[in-house]
Amino acid sequence: HRLAQFVEELHGPGVTAPERAVLEYLRAHGPTPVPQIARHRGVSRQHIQGIVDSLLQRHLTRTEANPGHRRRP
Repeated sequence: HRLAQFVEELHGPGVTAPERAVLEYLRAHGPTPVPQIARHRGVSRQHIQGIVDSLLQRHLTRTEANPGHRRRP
């Protein structure tokens, strides 16, 4: 916890360590569905979805059509 706090202090307010990890994943791998990110990181889909929702609200990422799923971008 102290390391995470230090990283957030170092990088400033605004983007948490989990949000940064998702952004870095997307930068490295390109557009990726939430469940795939969750599998890669070994966490629940709901956890990643919450992070992505927060990033979407602040326009730090965007949705794209998902050809593998009709209802979810």
